[in-house]
Amino acid sequence: MALPKLKSELFDPRAFTYRELLAMERAGILGEDERVELLHGSIVPMTVNPPHASVVRELTETLSLAFLSVAKVDVQNPLRLSADLDDRQLPIPDLMLLARRDYEDHPQPGDVHLLIEVSDTTLLKGRQVKLPLYAAAGVIEVWLFNLEEKRLEVYAEPQGEVYRVTSSLELSELTAPRRLSRSSKGMVERRGYREVALSVAFVRLRGAIFTFRVVYAEFYLSSGGGTPKSRLGTS
Repeated sequence: MALPKLKSELFDPRAFTYRELLAMERAGILGEDERVELLHGSIVPMTVNPPHASVVRELTETLSLAFLSVAKVDVQNPLRLSADLDDRQLPIPDLMLLARRDYEDHPQPGDVHLLIEVSDTTLLKGRQVKLPLYAAAGVIEVWLFNLEEKRLEVYAEPQGEVYRVTSSLELSELTAPRRLSRSSKGMVERRGYREVALSVAFVRLRGAIFTFRVVYAEFYLSSGGGTPKSRLGTS
């Protein structure tokens, strides 16, 4: 005898909240070192693919060298999109450049100078799920490192769930975080900081694995602008 068809509503997944995620960690259901994020109430494990991990590792070193004096580099830690414990979102970006202050809780969107996602097998999730969340929360700039197409996608000026300004760059082009670029001239005049623009190039290895080299370009700012100087050559 054929079983009766059941309405799809009966199979709607359980939507969890940040409050429940904390309770599961305290109860030992989720391990302290278990890397999961909360997206629309679903508990999503983070990727452990070697190419992804390699790029995150190298970007961490690069951003630390470039911006440590003006921002905190945060690696694969949660971003609270609201102060509501019943929020169903707790994404974990790959990297963030944060305002330099002491944090007793996870940072919030207003603390973020730049948010970076590295996407290989997670490209669809990055574009269609996480980007609208970041825009709606007011994250001012997102860089999406697209490992599949070997391009850097830049998103800025959030409005609703979209970014008004988008661009897709070759990985040999220079760019820098907008918020730090806009404020760097005054900092240079007062404190002697230098704006650092990043250029990232990927090299295909063994047909599937990607690595990259980083080239710095330093801009010595003055009232009339500056001329870039190459600091590191290609590897």
